[in-house]
Order: sequence, then C-alpha cells, then structure tokens
Amino acid sequence: GQQHYYDRPQQDRNKGIGIGWGILAFVIPIAGWIMYFVWRDDTPRRAQQANSLAWAGFIFNVISNIFIMIQ
Repeated sequence: GQQHYYDRPQQDRNKGIGIGWGILAFVIPIAGWIMYFVWRDDTPRRAQQANSLAWAGFIFNVISNIFIMIQ
C-alpha cells in the first residue's frame, strides 16, 4: 500500500545527523538552529544533534573572537 510521512519507521526518527549537516551546523550556527526547528518533530535525535553542534560552534566562535581581540 501507500506509505504516508506519518507512517515512517522508528529507525528514521532516531537517525543521527550526517557529517555534512553537522559541519554546516557547527560552522554556521544559525543554520543549525534552523535545522533544529525543521527536524524537531520528524527526527528529534537529528534535531538535537544539530542544536548541540550549533551551540558548540557559536561558543567556539565567541571564544576565538575574544582571543583574536586580546592579541
């Protein structure tokens, strides 16, 4: 029969973020936060990983900017 988006198997919901999406979320935190809001209902694990990487990238950017400024 026909499969609808809401009939998605459980393993898809638990799928992690891919390396490319992960790098994008880290390098451009706003993209990671957008991914979080887009994916949070369908793939919560992937959304949480994107959110975590975005925050890590944001904090890394702030710290590196502070070190650049004090030099």
